[in-house]
Amino acid sequence: MLPDNGLAREGVLRVVDHVWTSSVHVIRELIDDLNGNLTQENRDRLEDSFNVLRRIRESLSDEDYQRSEDHLVFHDFALAIPDAYKHALRAYMYTYSIHPFRDTHPIDASSANIRELSDAFYNDLENRLQRNIRLVYSFATKMIKYLRDNEEHGDRRPLDHITGENSFGSIYTLGSIFVIATYAYIEILRHWKEVTELIPATP
Repeated sequence: MLPDNGLAREGVLRVVDHVWTSSVHVIRELIDDLNGNLTQENRDRLEDSFNVLRRIRESLSDEDYQRSEDHLVFHDFALAIPDAYKHALRAYMYTYSIHPFRDTHPIDASSANIRELSDAFYNDLENRLQRNIRLVYSFATKMIKYLRDNEEHGDRRPLDHITGENSFGSIYTLGSIFVIATYAYIEILRHWKEVTELIPATP
């Protein structure tokens, strides 16, 4: 018998719910603080980034998904979650006129992937703050990019030993990734706020 069961699935979603409800006010305060130094276009980008996370959290509250695995929920999550970071990091790039790099060539932020945006963000942080930045969750953007690439282009899905489904993930990995993604998102906003306190941007 497969070890997947409703109580375990419910437990995962309870953790997700607790982390989100405990974090959302922190995220909103950080966004409100940053908005004072942003153009309307970049405020909209930052709001879009928050809304991606919010909609993902709402999709996980579906009772049917709590009872049994639904690959479409995981698929939608994998394709949507990078946008939370892309919108936020592009807002930063445009605010400070930063160009990410691809193969040593500068590119516009609009065409950069999540990893290129993340690298440009943290490199710029260190240049502006003139110190090494302690990064706890920077690996999250790389993990999220790999997840999306596999979900979008992978054709040999491994067997999930808990759910019995052929998939790149399940409610158990999805819940874990969402928690890490929320912490990583807060980390980005906190570092961004640190920059604005040192070098305010002009809206």
